[in-house]
Amino acid sequence: SAPVAATEMSAQGIHAMALYRVASAELPEVLLALDAGVLRLRDQTTQRSIAAGFDVELVDAQDGVTWLAGGAQLAMVEPGSTSASTTFAMPAGTQVSALEIGFDDSVFVADAQANRIYWLHKGELEIISEGEALAHPRALLLNGGTLVVAGDNGLYGVSLTSGEHTTLSSTSGVVSLAFDHLGYIIAADGQGNVTQLQTDGTVRPLHQADAAIEGIAFDEDTRTLYVATSTKVDKLDYLKLTGEDAQLWASRDRRPMRMVAKNGMILAGAEYWPSHGKVNVEYPDDILWGFYPSPEQVVEGANSPVAPPAAATRCAEESFAALMKYFDSKPAAFAQARQATGYSNRFYLWVNDYSDAAADFPHEIRMNKFWYWQRSPAVKGRVPGFWKWETTLLQDGRCLWPQPEQITEYLAEKIASSADAQATPAK
Repeated sequence: SAPVAATEMSAQGIHAMALYRVASAELPEVLLALDAGVLRLRDQTTQRSIAAGFDVELVDAQDGVTWLAGGAQLAMVEPGSTSASTTFAMPAGTQVSALEIGFDDSVFVADAQANRIYWLHKGELEIISEGEALAHPRALLLNGGTLVVAGDNGLYGVSLTSGEHTTLSSTSGVVSLAFDHLGYIIAADGQGNVTQLQTDGTVRPLHQADAAIEGIAFDEDTRTLYVATSTKVDKLDYLKLTGEDAQLWASRDRRPMRMVAKNGMILAGAEYWPSHGKVNVEYPDDILWGFYPSPEQVVEGANSPVAPPAAATRCAEESFAALMKYFDSKPAAFAQARQATGYSNRFYLWVNDYSDAAADFPHEIRMNKFWYWQRSPAVKGRVPGFWKWETTLLQDGRCLWPQPEQITEYLAEKIASSADAQATPAK
């Protein structure tokens, strides 16, 4: 039987919902799109409203930024603000039917009238994909380099580089999408059904709402599923829906590594590069993604093949602790390098795992270092690059992470090279 839901709030005329993560709050704020604007609710009592200047039908939030839509109107709200700082009018005849925020305050916009997907960035509008296959798109979800689109014909994955789309599921009538804590897609339809989409295409029923669903959202920190109908928002214990072991997850919550935002820097994730015997690791097939990868987890539509060995995880945790000390130091040189280069503030913890490599490993061993990886070519809506905190676990068990001298030299080189580029006149 379905678990009893705790009602977060009751309201009339809810059109859509999103979660707004506030760093200082234990729980996220719930954002509700209502006729008169957007209502922000924290811990069931504290309420604030966001003025939009139009009837709000859609809302999405990420990294503190909120996007609103109604009809052909869009508005962006800066972190902490209660009014729109940027407004944008879509082409005449547009019926905005879904929003999904990308990097750098950009947003993907679905047009149910033209069966079209746009990308809006810094006031410039670009068509990503269109066609009858995308008939009446109602929900969007960014999944790496793919935008998941839900419409009359099912779920499609639209490539952000080519615009081509592939069928992900024949599930139709979906009105809202979210990721769960393992990376599976949660889908809700207008009939009140909430399902989990497996990587093999299987659709797993999770919950039946007592009315048509207007939107869902998932809080990974508490593993809570928020389900909004037109009159209320229910909070569901997701582990009860899936039958997972709550005690197991409570022990996992005590593990140190996780996403961290501190002092203007963000640790976004981790990656393990394991080599075995005399065989060098192959990218991307052999890479294990996540702080604690396991076969039950899904990354960009595929399950992780294995979990890293305990020694690699311990090394990653030691390196993570060193990175947190770096964050705590509020490095001025890093801030200067970012300002000089325009690079992102995202970090990735990288672990070269040679714990199972042969003593006479015939390939070059990647050593510990701090450096910036730039995505090439750039992909619409995705982070353009990451600062790599590259760590190495050697065959003899030594765990090595970036050292202050190398970090200082690298940042100084970036600052100097950016200054030289600005001083050189264009030909």
